[in-house]
Amino acid sequence: MFLNRVQRKHIFLIVFFGLLFLFIAGISLGCELATKKEQPAMDEKWNLTFATGFELSMFVHEDVFMPFFDEINKKTDGRVVIDYYFDGELYGHIDAFDAVNRGMLDITYGSLSYFIGYHPSLEYGSLFFLISEEDFISNYKETYEMTDQLLRKSNAKLLTLMPMSRNAIITVSEVTKPRDIEGLRIRGASAGEISLIEEYGGIPASMSPGEVHDALDKGAINGVFSVLEGIRQMHWQEVADYIVYPTGFPVYCVAMNFDVWESLPDDVKQVIEKASENLFDLTMELGPKKDRETLELFEEAGKHINILSDEKYKFWREQTQPVYDNYLKNSEEAGEGDFARRILEMYR
Repeated sequence: MFLNRVQRKHIFLIVFFGLLFLFIAGISLGCELATKKEQPAMDEKWNLTFATGFELSMFVHEDVFMPFFDEINKKTDGRVVIDYYFDGELYGHIDAFDAVNRGMLDITYGSLSYFIGYHPSLEYGSLFFLISEEDFISNYKETYEMTDQLLRKSNAKLLTLMPMSRNAIITVSEVTKPRDIEGLRIRGASAGEISLIEEYGGIPASMSPGEVHDALDKGAINGVFSVLEGIRQMHWQEVADYIVYPTGFPVYCVAMNFDVWESLPDDVKQVIEKASENLFDLTMELGPKKDRETLELFEEAGKHINILSDEKYKFWREQTQPVYDNYLKNSEEAGEGDFARRILEMYR
């Protein structure tokens, strides 16, 4: 039986619109699946690991990082949980930064100088007499952006720059000028501090913070270049008699593995960025308060504090210029001369 022209036309239209429907439905389904793949479900959770070499008893643990972890957890409705390890329980200071670079650790905290194996120009964070608190605040945005871009070359995302405590020189004998350090055996914790000790004519000594108390007590060393928090934490006021303060503003950082950062959805990134801003504000508020408590503790122990006037601070800084020159030289050799020059321009 043959179909007439009208019937054939009807069948053609039915088949055509049927195929068109299936085609549109397929595209819609594909887009929906792609969207679901690109945007993690709201119930997806992330367990991140934080580790640092700093001791549990330091104020940054209880007063700074616990609120940081809690804020991220609450603002993501429990989707992000951060397991934390202090006191080198998982990784020591430098090892933690290396672990972040290699993707073995998600987040760490410490001195920028712990990254100098990758980037010598990051030594700026531990150079005495270079950065003042006022200059750091006014230049923070550019310093952050420059440092973040540099760290990305080492597979790290900078969450925030921050201090812990202010720098000081702690000694068993009185020091009023750089040359008073000549011949003294001084513990330094970074390449910049060691370079500075040598420039002042001292003899650098390397040891862990936990070994310093006994070394000072037994005369194995004559002093320490350190942040003030070290005195309170390690009870160095029991075995040292003099402090030179302030000697600069150290720069620490919180860094995350870049691949982990990129894997997070935008809403979680925004929460972490805001929590990092709050972390910076909290540290800037608590740091000076804790430093005042440390200085009061030192005074109560009958010890002596040499508070540097602006004029004396400038003199110490001038005597430190060869260290800054060496910092620039090392940075240039690593192909980071532009970075180092800009840092020195900002903080001169």
